Amino acid sequence: MRFPHHCHIYRIEGETNVSDGNITTLYDGPCRKEPNATARVFKTYEQIKGDYRVSLPGHIRGILTGDNIDITDSQGSFNAYMIIDAYAGSLGTTVWISGSK
Repeated sequence: MRFPHHCHIYRIEGETNVSDGNITTLYDGPCRKEPNATARVFKTYEQIKGDYRVSLPGHIRGILTGDNIDITDSQGSFNAYMIIDAYAGSLGTTVWISGSK
């Protein structure tokens, strides 16, 4: 199965110390989470690196650095990981995330 996991990508706007803000869902559906070959987050020769790479089917526009992702895979559910970068290409969308919240 190419996309065996489930992802929910969302943006929180207007969050304050007295308000949870508004949550806008950017994507909710199948995905594939896999560890990235390089450790930690850095940028070398225009290649984005993160702890995990998440592949999404289709061309998903509007995902930005700082958005959040919840992932459910065979190990369990992982919530509120920060998106480091995203690229929507012709073969699908790739999202890089930090392994720490």
